[in-house]
Amino acid sequence: MRHGMALAEKLRAKSAFLQITFITATTDFVARGYDVDALHYLVKPVGLRAEAAKLRAEAARSWAEAAKSWAEAAKLRAEAAKLRAEAAKLRAEAAKLWAEAAKSWAEAARECGR
Repeated sequence: MRHGMALAEKLRAKSAFLQITFITATTDFVARGYDVDALHYLVKPVGLRAEAAKLRAEAARSWAEAAKSWAEAAKLRAEAAKLRAEAAKLRAEAAKLWAEAAKSWAEAARECGR
C-alpha cells in the first residue's frame, strides 16, 4: 500500500480534480487517504457493481461541479475582458485630457512670456 499512497501523493500534487479511490485488503492507511483527499477507501472484498455505481454517481457529480466552475470562470473572463476594454477607453480619454491640459499650459506659458 505504501507504493499506492506515494503514487496518490504524486497524482494529487499534479491535480486537485483527480478522483482517487483506494481498493485494498487492509485499513492501515485509511487516515492517510484523507491526506490525499481520496474519494473512497474500499476494503476487499468489494461488491464491485455497487461500488462502481457509487463511483459513477460521484464522477457525475464531480463533472457537474466542474462544469459549473468552468461556466463561472467563463463569465468571470468575459467580465474581465469588458473591464479591460473599459479601462483602455478610460486610459485613452485620460491621455486626451492630458494632451489638452499640456496644450493649455503651453498656451498659458506663451501668454505669460509676452
